[in-house]
Amino acid sequence: MTTDTSGMKPVWKKLLAPWVLVMTGILFNILSAVITNYFISVNHAHLSQLEEQGQRIDARINNYWQDRQNIERKLEFILLLQQQGKQTHDPFVEQYIDSFIASIRQQYKVNLGEQQTLDSQTIINIVKKTQEQIVNDIDEVYFDKLTLEKEKTIILGINSRLMSIALFLQVLGLILVLGKDFQRKH
Repeated sequence: MTTDTSGMKPVWKKLLAPWVLVMTGILFNILSAVITNYFISVNHAHLSQLEEQGQRIDARINNYWQDRQNIERKLEFILLLQQQGKQTHDPFVEQYIDSFIASIRQQYKVNLGEQQTLDSQTIINIVKKTQEQIVNDIDEVYFDKLTLEKEKTIILGINSRLMSIALFLQVLGLILVLGKDFQRKH
């Protein structure tokens, strides 16, 4: 730690001058604030969007399950009506069953083929095909939900790393700012 022949301070003393430490510490704190307030905030906004999409997917899945249960209840009702209709030969029963089958075809795009007779077994088979289609739809939507969850996990990991970096820069900046006092004493 000798001075050079021209009377200048050694290079390391210039680099550790109090004003250099303070400026570097302030720069690290500013960098920490930028990371926290910009990058992490952007990620939080993206996480909020993903959460909303996940909630919409959950609602769709719930609607599909309700549809599946409603179709099952309608099947039971139709089978009861069909038993009553055989005894009374009520045209309302056939009209109700035809309407039910048409709504299934339209809503679920299930290829049921052309059914000549709508006996109990045929109706049961139609409902089973429809329920299988609904379960397939649920599987597709659930896969989308899993993809969203994976993306959310990745973003949360990035946020965690950014938060660690920001905290490190903040602490390092504070140490450098406080280091100026140590430099003055020595």
